[in-house]
Amino acid sequence: MLSYLLSLTLPASAAAAAYFDRPALFLLPVIIGVPIIDAIIGREKKQPAPPHAGTLATYIPHAFIALWLVSIWFTGQKLEAASTFDRVFLFLNAGFVGAIASAHAHELLHRACGVSNWLASFSTALFGYSHYVPLHLNHHAGTGEEKYGSAPAQGKCFWSTMPKSAANGFREAWASEHAANGACPIRNAVIRQWLLTGVFALLFYTLWGSLGLGLYVFQCIFAFLLVEVGGYIQHYGLTRKAGDPVNQDLSWDCDYWLTNRLLINLPRHGAHHRDATRQFTQLEYCTRTLPQGYFLMLWVALCPPLWMPWWTGAWVQWKDRRLGSIRDPYGKCASLDHPLIYNML
Repeated sequence: MLSYLLSLTLPASAAAAAYFDRPALFLLPVIIGVPIIDAIIGREKKQPAPPHAGTLATYIPHAFIALWLVSIWFTGQKLEAASTFDRVFLFLNAGFVGAIASAHAHELLHRACGVSNWLASFSTALFGYSHYVPLHLNHHAGTGEEKYGSAPAQGKCFWSTMPKSAANGFREAWASEHAANGACPIRNAVIRQWLLTGVFALLFYTLWGSLGLGLYVFQCIFAFLLVEVGGYIQHYGLTRKAGDPVNQDLSWDCDYWLTNRLLINLPRHGAHHRDATRQFTQLEYCTRTLPQGYFLMLWVALCPPLWMPWWTGAWVQWKDRRLGSIRDPYGKCASLDHPLIYNML
């Protein structure tokens, strides 16, 4: 259980980098070093999940959110005096840590605890994905359906699916909340959350002026982008028709040890969709596994010329193992001897 404390090093490191005026020393090592270390440590051994959730692990998301707030404070305090170079990394760091916070907010959202649910709502409003809570609950009910977002068809790049996914997700979140609670700001979670986001924007402006407002807007956009690409990876190519059953086979797992420690087992996504009430320490692996860890795949997914040949190879390899040979979406069989695919697999 102690290994999951590694997740707390991300907001703590971001806070330290801001405090000591070295913001570039956070993000650059993370985006370069973590994928390398992840690949070196490699995949986890498949072991049964513990029957009971650990007490320490229960409070890791709470601790992450507290450290995240500290990192935001130090970032805001350093904005005025920072050079342009450092300011760019302060903005990027804030968005990146906000995106990682989504994994912890996601964990709290599914707990049967009012305080945890409130913290999840607070966090999603703070990183700017204000309608995430009702959207995510719809996502569980309609996994694999395009109208709920996060259902990219095979052969579609992230940039072509993201706008429609985001629009569909907001529309479905609003429709469900409006049907259940009307347009009352107190009861309608979408309105309530977006009002809270507006309060945060005003708070950033009050504390740190126009730079603070710019920081908040940028971190919301960057965090939203990374959360969306995470959903793209988790469900890429696994679509279904309305009426078909929702099950664990509509999600990809990732079994890389470091990825799961930093994201508190969010990448064990199939098991989460099988039973969303289980705490992250109790999630097991299902059958579909991604070819690499999230901290590499996130960046590759943002670059379609790299993503398409790599993922087509990974998809064919997985299908060959379980369902026999298939052909890729472009009408020809992908070659696993392609050097890019071979090296990354």
